[in-house]
Amino acid sequence: MRSSSNTEFETRKLSLHERSMSALAALRDLTEATSDSEVVRNALLHYEQLVDDAAQNNDVYIRDREGKYAKVPVRSEEFAFEEASLPVVKRNLVLPIAAASRLDELRRHTGAKSDSEVIREAVILYDRLVASAVAGKDIVVRDVEGNEYFKTIAIPKSKRPAPTIASRLAKAFDLANG
Repeated sequence: MRSSSNTEFETRKLSLHERSMSALAALRDLTEATSDSEVVRNALLHYEQLVDDAAQNNDVYIRDREGKYAKVPVRSEEFAFEEASLPVVKRNLVLPIAAASRLDELRRHTGAKSDSEVIREAVILYDRLVASAVAGKDIVVRDVEGNEYFKTIAIPKSKRPAPTIASRLAKAFDLANG
């Protein structure tokens, strides 16, 4: 299939559980995406980065405002078991060729049994990352040497948390000294 901009697309048939479908709808709203395909593309990009981090033995954490860390599992086996008894929604999803290729590579790399499994994992993980960003939490990657760096999850300004007094003071300090 081709669009007017000569971008090629591919249609994938998916079977997603209701939890994944509701996460997809929530993400479409939170990220102001125009379609489920856009949400899936973004979810696959973040999932690919986190799978690569895991392959390099880096750990990914969500750090709350009090500085507490919670490790983010790249594969969520508990969701697969939990969703096994839920009803399935069948969907066709149109993806650009690059996103379809990314999906194929992630399926091979993670050992997932289907496109649906990869997309379910990616959407659930992306949902967790976006929800954390909306709550004002940081996504932190810690490499094998203990160095930390932040992952950015883009969310619309209207969905971002109000800045805390401490963050306003830090910003004012940076402006005064920078």
